[in-house]
Amino acid sequence: MLLTSVREAGAARLGLLLLGTPQQRVDFTYQFNGQQQATTSQQHQMEEDYTFKIDYGIIRPSLLKGSFRTALRFNQGLTYQSGSRDQSSSKIGFLYDIKGLLLGQSVAPAEFSAKSDITQVSVPFSKSYQVTNTTYNLSWSLKNRMLPFSIEYATGTSETSGLQVDTKRVRDEIRLHAAHNAAISTTAVDVYNIHNTYSPAQGGLNFDNHYEIRLQNDLVWADGAKARRVSSRLQASESTGINFTKNFEWSEAVHWDWGKSLRSGANYSFGSTGGDPGAQKHNTGGAWLQHQLFKSLTTRLDLRARKNDYPTGYDQEINGGVSFNYVKQLPAQSTLSLNGYRQYTLDTRDLGTDRLHIYNEQHTVSFASHLYLAQPNVIASSITVRNADALKRLAPYDLNVDYQVTVSGALTEIVPLTSGAIKDGDSLLISYDYQVDPQLKTTTNAYGFGGNIQFLGGKYRLYGDFSQSHMDRSAGQGQLASLTAQIRSTLGLERKWDSVTLGAEYNSFDSEADKHESLTAQMRYSNELRDGVLSLTLVDQYLWYGPVTTGTTTSRRADENSFTATAGYGKRLFSTTYMTLNSTYINVTGANTKDSLTVGASLRWSLGKMIASLNTSLGLRREGGTTATDETVRFTVSRYF
Repeated sequence: MLLTSVREAGAARLGLLLLGTPQQRVDFTYQFNGQQQATTSQQHQMEEDYTFKIDYGIIRPSLLKGSFRTALRFNQGLTYQSGSRDQSSSKIGFLYDIKGLLLGQSVAPAEFSAKSDITQVSVPFSKSYQVTNTTYNLSWSLKNRMLPFSIEYATGTSETSGLQVDTKRVRDEIRLHAAHNAAISTTAVDVYNIHNTYSPAQGGLNFDNHYEIRLQNDLVWADGAKARRVSSRLQASESTGINFTKNFEWSEAVHWDWGKSLRSGANYSFGSTGGDPGAQKHNTGGAWLQHQLFKSLTTRLDLRARKNDYPTGYDQEINGGVSFNYVKQLPAQSTLSLNGYRQYTLDTRDLGTDRLHIYNEQHTVSFASHLYLAQPNVIASSITVRNADALKRLAPYDLNVDYQVTVSGALTEIVPLTSGAIKDGDSLLISYDYQVDPQLKTTTNAYGFGGNIQFLGGKYRLYGDFSQSHMDRSAGQGQLASLTAQIRSTLGLERKWDSVTLGAEYNSFDSEADKHESLTAQMRYSNELRDGVLSLTLVDQYLWYGPVTTGTTTSRRADENSFTATAGYGKRLFSTTYMTLNSTYINVTGANTKDSLTVGASLRWSLGKMIASLNTSLGLRREGGTTATDETVRFTVSRYF
């Protein structure tokens, strides 16, 4: 028996080539993307995929089994942009997805896969682009109770088409994993190496290479109902190329139950960095003791300390505090919870320099939000902004072309320009230097309390909190130190019905670097409507600022109001058809007034072995006197055989 079906071979158990039931599919896709701003651009894409898939086995399924899928893709494209000639393209692609499992029921199974695909990436208010991926994976594992082990190797390429600068990435990756389980001990080791080579279309060659080892161990045991746990973690890594960093981290943590109501814990961590971030060492430790009374009142004592060592000096802090949390069930399905804390901190700084470096601070661009850097007193000329995905953009972004820097008091904001390459939703890595007082000794007293009460099973909720801290300088000039006094407060009210929730919240923040208050009102609605489900969310926030003095300069940020409305509706029109409608409107007024409206609809229809879907969206955006539109239409028909 040389060739038989898997089902027949299951009865016969043997066969040189075992084949499952073939599956065939034909897909037709049309996609339109149109944008209009300073120029008008339109993209038309048509794809036809002919796909064949079959499960297979060799000799018998326990020896080798898997699946084989292949597709022939015909792609036609037409791009129009005002001021330039039309561009047309016609491509034929061969796609595949092959998977296999060798000796799957043995103690040493092996898996392999090979896959290629082409993805059309839509970017709101920007031209779409394609990413062609090819990946190959091979893994082998050794199963046993004492030391299970696995090794995996992966290689592949990714190449963009349609970006301002297209890039090809070649990726090689190897991973090793081992684990050990004993009576009370669980140990795991992971080692991996990732090498990426980037080849931009404009020329040049860049690479990054990353090594990392992770070791973790957990000792867990119990003395009756008393749980005990000791956790150890070690991580060492090194990156070279685009990013040059060296990191080492070691941490220990202990959790110890003394009884039903008394427990404690301690932790220590050491970390060191080198390379582009600069040479640094960090030591952090702490201990806590917690007591619970009648499952209602929890009190806790905390003691923490840290020390950061730099090439020219150090910064250290000792912190101690006490906190409580109280929960009480009240009549009429009501609940009261209260919490509070008190902390005392001693901070000593002797840096030998008046500037420190922040490396690759992570941020995500959002149309309706500000992008403030985490540290105050940033040196604007030191800022570099990169995309976290080097495949999308390898080079740093350009100041005054892609973004601007705005300084208000001690705060620094990155403002993406509408005409630049930074897009909504992009993940950014931002590095910069910031000024500090080189020598300083301070003591900080802080306290806070809050509460939350719910009535009638959560139909009403009233909540609030208040915190205050005050920093006293006992040594050093403290010319740049901010937040010497800080006050926060929140007060909110919420009312729930079966389908509607209304809420209002007031926030206040007062410090030397930032003074602002906000008032937020929101409404959420969800209910059935004409055999469908309608959801609606309205949020309006008004934010006003107070004057802030930095040195001899007093500044005040412009007040701001942001309103967001989101609506969605889904309904089954017929037994085989489902429709969804959605829309989002954002309005921001203040120093920079902007509006955004997105309306979308989707329709999915199925009949027998045929499935059709239609997805459309229309976006309108106005910012800085510039209006942009974005249109997307995607229609897909699939026929299964």
